[in-house]
Amino acid sequence: MIHTNPIFSGSIQISGSLNLNNETIEPLRTPTITSITPTSIKEADASYTFTVTGTNFDNGASGILVGSDNTEFAPTTSTRNSITQITLFYSSSARLTGSLEPYSVKVTNQNGFNFTKSNQVSVDDRPVWTTEAGRIGTIVASGSLTASFSISASDEEGTPVSYSLDTGTLPSGLTFFTSSGEITGSSQILYDIGSYNAAGVQYNLTFSASDNTGNSTPRNFNILKVWPDGLTAAGAAQYGSEVVALQNAVGTFTAGRYWLTGIRSAGLAAQQVYIDSSGWMLFYRHAGTGGSYNSTYEITGNALGEAAYGTPMSPTMGLTDTGASTTAGSRGVGRFSTEFTRALGGNSASGNVYWMDVNGTTVYITDAQWWATASSGDGYGVTTISYGTTYSGRRSTTGFSPDSSRPMGTYPASPNTIPYYQGNSYSGGYNGTWHVSTTIYIRQY
Repeated sequence: MIHTNPIFSGSIQISGSLNLNNETIEPLRTPTITSITPTSIKEADASYTFTVTGTNFDNGASGILVGSDNTEFAPTTSTRNSITQITLFYSSSARLTGSLEPYSVKVTNQNGFNFTKSNQVSVDDRPVWTTEAGRIGTIVASGSLTASFSISASDEEGTPVSYSLDTGTLPSGLTFFTSSGEITGSSQILYDIGSYNAAGVQYNLTFSASDNTGNSTPRNFNILKVWPDGLTAAGAAQYGSEVVALQNAVGTFTAGRYWLTGIRSAGLAAQQVYIDSSGWMLFYRHAGTGGSYNSTYEITGNALGEAAYGTPMSPTMGLTDTGASTTAGSRGVGRFSTEFTRALGGNSASGNVYWMDVNGTTVYITDAQWWATASSGDGYGVTTISYGTTYSGRRSTTGFSPDSSRPMGTYPASPNTIPYYQGNSYSGGYNGTWHVSTTIYIRQY
């Protein structure tokens, strides 16, 4: 018998399902969450799958994760498997970020009833690079690194970071330490002139920074290898002879200004130095005033000290040419500092030669290092020299003591040469006549 419009009082207990007009009606239930697995994910994972376990998940139940700032992160798919289980899938396009951990999980039934279980999922962040992508260093062929390069990353959880070289090959002579990210020179960098390129050769490298949980972050870097051709500060050679040899090996050397450092162990910055075809390096030039004193171009000698004044641009530069000093007491002078000059000679007394031309009078000096003042209080000062009028005869006279009041020269001897006087009222060098031009080169062997 079917009762039409029945009236019930009290409660009704139903075993099984309830159908109304052939549609199943579910009772209004509030979901509960027992657990979610996993509770920790790696930021580096390509995707994430979570299993939510609980009770009262109706047919339309769905799940979502909620960040610590209450931002909701919808999954790529939410699948209700049963009344006690939901699967959440997050693809690479729906990634979670470690900055909003821990994440809560929320399940909402079709009827709108919901339940949230707080602070359930943490994100193990992958390492973050602190070294910018791109150039990490420049190396010079035939040399060794004077300072290491390094790459660096940090891990938000404080996990130690290690490094790996994923693609590319380090230039010969370099060693990479995976524990620290340091790249250092273990041996001389390969010269391989056959690979020479005036712009240098770039080594492209991909390194990864990894923590101990499997998270890793790649980044692209490069190292530029240049040759000591003197064309750029990065490709500075030590000495002029190196530039001449390399340029002649790949083409033809042309006299002019090239970048040099002097002996690298001195740690000096590269400067542009005029080099002639035999590798002689110009470090002093004053055009002189033609045999008569000119107060405008007076050289005050010892007052200049050992510092650089102007720039020796060429062996023929004049008193007012580019590079000539405009400072009172040194006008018209172009010279490098004593420190840099000595470095051009390898910081070696017996391993260098000075070629001094004083208005056509030529001497070659060795077994000494350049000094510009008579004083020894600054660590330079006068010493004995060997000299001669030809390169091959540069030790024709040995143990000679120049005049103690002047810079390096052969006065009083034969021939007489003085680059400039240490007092006042002199506007050039001396070779028997005062105030004449002086040009001085150095070469290292």
